Amino acid sequence: MTVGKTQRFALLPLCLALLLLAPSLAHTASLENPSGGLFYSGIGVISGWKCEANGELTVRFNGGEPIPLIYGSQRPDVLDVGACASADVGFVAIYNWARLDDGTHTAVAYDDGVEFARGTFQTTRLVEDKEFVPGLSGRFRARDFPEPGVNVLLRWNQNVQGFVIEDVEK
Repeated sequence: MTVGKTQRFALLPLCLALLLLAPSLAHTASLENPSGGLFYSGIGVISGWKCEANGELTVRFNGGEPIPLIYGSQRPDVLDVGACASADVGFVAIYNWARLDDGTHTAVAYDDGVEFARGTFQTTRLVEDKEFVPGLSGRFRARDFPEPGVNVLLRWNQNVQGFVIEDVEK
């Protein structure tokens, strides 16, 4: 079968539209945390964005029970780069990473039961078999971080079950 000159010109607008539309279709959602093979510990957030939610957003770790995500938080960064038509597209949930065993995990995000994003990540517990460790305190100095001659003073924060930056010494 051959395509005539008229048919080729008719296909041109369709091909151009697909080229312009395809990148925006590919980036309508993102599971930012947890993902990227990064390490997670303590109490943190599951977060990301989705241009349009069709139903309840949830996430499952390693195929476990669904965890509800709160949808509609402001993400002006997503709006600014043109990924979505509005800024109220963020989702979030607070999570204690010590609920998972040490090692590699997979998070899968769902919209009304339909997968829309996934990420692989690592977790490490401070104390084996404990989700929350009370009564700890401590400080330490990370020397020459984030650059030579700069030190960061870190302090244990029980509320987040992790270290936070207390001071930057230049």
